[in-house]
Amino acid sequence: KSPADTGVADLVSQVQADSNIKVYLNATIAKTDGAPGRFVVDVATESGATHTEDIGAIVQATGFTLYDMNKLPELGGGKSPNVVDQAGLEALATAAAAGDGVIRRPSDGAPVKSVVFVQCAGQRDTTGQHLSYCSGFCCNASIKQAMYFKDTNPAVDTTIIYTDLRTPGNGEDFYRSAQEKGVIFTKGKVAEVMPTGNTSTVKFNDLILGDADASMVDVDLVVLATGQVANSGINIDALAATAEEEAAVEVKPISILNLTYRQGKDVPQLKQGFTDSHFICFPYETRRTGIYTAGPVRRPMDIAQAREDATGAALKAIQALENAELGRAAHPRSGDLSFPKVRLEGCTQCKRCTVECPFGAIDEDEKRFPVFNESRCRRCGTCMGACPVRVISFENYSVNTVGAQIKAVDIPDEFSEKPRILILACENDAYPALDMAGMNRIEYSAYVRTIP
Repeated sequence: KSPADTGVADLVSQVQADSNIKVYLNATIAKTDGAPGRFVVDVATESGATHTEDIGAIVQATGFTLYDMNKLPELGGGKSPNVVDQAGLEALATAAAAGDGVIRRPSDGAPVKSVVFVQCAGQRDTTGQHLSYCSGFCCNASIKQAMYFKDTNPAVDTTIIYTDLRTPGNGEDFYRSAQEKGVIFTKGKVAEVMPTGNTSTVKFNDLILGDADASMVDVDLVVLATGQVANSGINIDALAATAEEEAAVEVKPISILNLTYRQGKDVPQLKQGFTDSHFICFPYETRRTGIYTAGPVRRPMDIAQAREDATGAALKAIQALENAELGRAAHPRSGDLSFPKVRLEGCTQCKRCTVECPFGAIDEDEKRFPVFNESRCRRCGTCMGACPVRVISFENYSVNTVGAQIKAVDIPDEFSEKPRILILACENDAYPALDMAGMNRIEYSAYVRTIP
């Protein structure tokens, strides 16, 4: 019911004390080459030295940055030192803990006597200018930070202005505890934060009282609950910017993994910049086999969820190592040991296969022929279908075998009134669904014919 230690410091101590864990601080990845089970990673350190490590699997846990509050000038972002985001308040609280415990106003060092938390700042935006999603952790984070003030001095006027308060599970008890300590929760929509000297005026629409012109004056500190933006690296699927657009970007994205893959330096991103892949078929996966993501780089989450997420990603990394040791890839689920093969004498070097492979499994050699990385491959068959001259096939699967299966389906004559329904079933989701239907005795049409 009260803010508790996250346990991160203890975890850091355990990692530093473990002789089997090598830690590089203030380092970046200069290059990642190879494939699952045999990645070669160059680590560039702050001193300028580069260390090369042989890696079996990779977990990317590069976290998040808070949405830039300077993009919210209407909420006072960037206009006053007394308007901060949640990370800024955490820094003030850390400084206070090292001193007398009193959180002070950044502008003049005076003790904070009134504080307003503005929820959903730059989040859940429908205009397309800011983040369209809810980051999920901000409500509980603001409640925790509001308790900093109440636990130190119950007389501090502490208000949280929210549109929808989202505190699922035990967070409800956390919310009730804050109410008992005197934190005021006001349902409303903040229209403007106006800094004036060492204080600010917060104008908002009070949705409980129906007052569209409500305001709070002489507020010492305003905290903007901005959202999580994933540290995903370069969006390799984004359209190339023009020279003018490139020059206008003040802070250019920096690659996280610096992959040598033909398809780009980082793992592909979803619409909002998160690196999640198809979470139903392949939880914790990215579209780069053997590389897994955990924490807010995968989706918005709090620290408790991130710890669980990291456990799942670590288990997937262990699975990748075991598969590499056995000489098989992690996909598909059936454990198929066949790989794509290309008849080079018929290849026209059109690069359709290398471009269309969704998993970065195909590179090119010095003669511009495709080179298949077997442990990156997921046997999806995209390359086989993309090849215009049909020179790519599997040992037990090819365009001809699929064609033969389709031709073998008995089609009734037009007068029998018995249709045929042909299902080309993906073995990762559709085919298991058919198995589940059978196990649960769910009936489906006898006219169905399935080709896996």
